[in-house]
Amino acid sequence: MSAKDGEKDPSFVCVHCGAPCTALFRKLSASSIKATTCVNERCQQVVDPYIEREWLLVAIDWILLRPEAYRHVLFNAKKEFPMLESVSWGRALQLTIASCFLHAYLQYEAAKRNSETDATIQEGGGRKTSMILLIVASILDLMIRWWGVSLFVAASSKSRQAQKVKIITTRLFWSFLLPTAFHVTSIFVLIWENSKTTGALGSLLVTGWQCLAVSLVADDVAPGYGKVTAAVGLALGILWRLVFSQIAAVPCLGFEVDLFFPLSEQNKSWPSICLT
Repeated sequence: MSAKDGEKDPSFVCVHCGAPCTALFRKLSASSIKATTCVNERCQQVVDPYIEREWLLVAIDWILLRPEAYRHVLFNAKKEFPMLESVSWGRALQLTIASCFLHAYLQYEAAKRNSETDATIQEGGGRKTSMILLIVASILDLMIRWWGVSLFVAASSKSRQAQKVKIITTRLFWSFLLPTAFHVTSIFVLIWENSKTTGALGSLLVTGWQCLAVSLVADDVAPGYGKVTAAVGLALGILWRLVFSQIAAVPCLGFEVDLFFPLSEQNKSWPSICLT
């Protein structure tokens, strides 16, 4: 760990309570450092114990939905992930397309499992068309939730500084994108068991990680709005999937619930909402 890590930066936070701090540690000598203690009188814990831990342990705590691990990655791991605050949007676009391609592939497999698979999900040209549709739907799903949540947080936050808003928006983007890396694991699971339950559980985990990450970022700039912001993102996703499912046959990867009213007199079928 370099001396630069100990420089003051007011955007660091305590991983336990979220209180702002200026440094994660103090450099006592050329070979020793001392972890900073939180200035919050109700906390008084080490600001970020994860700076001394391996990334495997951080990943495990992230999977276990521990807020401390999320704050470490989203706020304090600036040396390891500088893109969390200053991102190359070309690079972000590449990662978004890759993530949405994995999500679309999982949806394609879900469609093949369905006994009432849409006729467009076939081999050859039909498969290509369907995959393009699913990729576009996945990208729009991610973008709509990100844009909606960013606008809600910007409206709820007292900060109007352009640089601060940019950092918040970037952190929210990664809050949605980083958890989708789990789609790789879900695809490997398909080798052993290609069932709706495994797909739904994987989708539920990704949604839970996204909600926690979004709520922590929102609470940092708009205290008290974290859970509301996560609910807004979840609601936007559900609404988007409901609308798009009436336009094109896009399978639900996660949990699905039937509604109790038809959309029109001509359409007597009961629409379903995709929760995750």
